[in-house]
Amino acid sequence: MFSCGIILYMMLTGGQHPLYKPNDCAEDYKKKLSLIHHFDFPSNLSGLAHNFFNRVTRFQSVKRYSPSEALGHPYITRRNDASIPLTVPEMLTNYELEGSFKRVRFLFNTPENGGFLLPFSCKPV
Repeated sequence: MFSCGIILYMMLTGGQHPLYKPNDCAEDYKKKLSLIHHFDFPSNLSGLAHNFFNRVTRFQSVKRYSPSEALGHPYITRRNDASIPLTVPEMLTNYELEGSFKRVRFLFNTPENGGFLLPFSCKPV
């Protein structure tokens, strides 16, 4: 998937590679790969293209889109009203956060505050 993202970048920028420059040797390229944490993306391209590119070129493969996740992205499907698919680690993070919010709500859902979550500290009337 990473290489598909690089090819997409080159197609969108008229052949410009995000890392490799014509006079770079293999060692220079490897060094750039080890030092870079994200790619610069031209601001004149759409937000969906940028989002898609970032998701297929994540350096940690577990956080990178799988082929099926990539095919469901609105940039590929051209369904601008569709939500952007999450990767499995993103889904797990959301699940953990949702559980944390439920626990916090349970803690505040006490008889002392009238049995509901108050937006600020006060006694119910």
